[in-house]
Amino acid sequence: MDPLHGVTLPREKNAKRPIATEERYRKLLEKAELAEPTGRFRLVLTLARETGRRINSICKLSVRDILLSRDQMATALGAARLPLAWADQWPHGAILWRAANDKKGYESVAPLSAAARAALDAYLARYPMAGDVPLIPGRGKPEQAANKEIAGYWLTKAERLAKLPKLARGGFHPFRRLWASERRHLPAQDVAAAGGWRSLAVMRHAYQHADAAGMMSVVDSARIAPEPESDRHTIGTARKQDAS
Repeated sequence: MDPLHGVTLPREKNAKRPIATEERYRKLLEKAELAEPTGRFRLVLTLARETGRRINSICKLSVRDILLSRDQMATALGAARLPLAWADQWPHGAILWRAANDKKGYESVAPLSAAARAALDAYLARYPMAGDVPLIPGRGKPEQAANKEIAGYWLTKAERLAKLPKLARGGFHPFRRLWASERRHLPAQDVAAAGGWRSLAVMRHAYQHADAAGMMSVVDSARIAPEPESDRHTIGTARKQDAS
């Protein structure tokens, strides 16, 4: 029996969910090669920014999960029972996000942005690889994938070099929130599928943040002019006459 059964756990009223900015990303990217000269951190950071995925899933990617041709995408889409025609609509390729590497055990195929494709092309040109090998190997162990602890070390070093303050409960997750928040205006189902959320409620509540411009557009939006009193009286009289 669960010893906590029936116990109401305390909930934080003002949960700290920091969100990154594009400026922060750019400053980290400038120091990426100094923080980690092999290019692994640059790729990790770019994929975190461009895919919105969790850092653990990014670190555990295999080269075979990077789908850069139409045939590769069609094969993965077919295995996932998704329309093969999607491959024709994804010009930059896609990534197969495996269930084994996902926090919720959710497997999906999602398209790449132009920036993510460019970063992958540059990295794979520098380190030609193929097959079931880690895309981002660990330190001194090319047969083993890097982990979130190593990635976190690279990030901390880059933050220090860029003279950026550490975000409370930060790490790479603020970039996931940034990615989701930038897409609030898009269909929620598409955002969730591309970013790897199974729950729309969780995505909206915990990841999509309000911003200054959005809030201002709400409070400064044009009000619908109220119906004139004389018109309401006329309409009401006409309805009574029709009823009679």
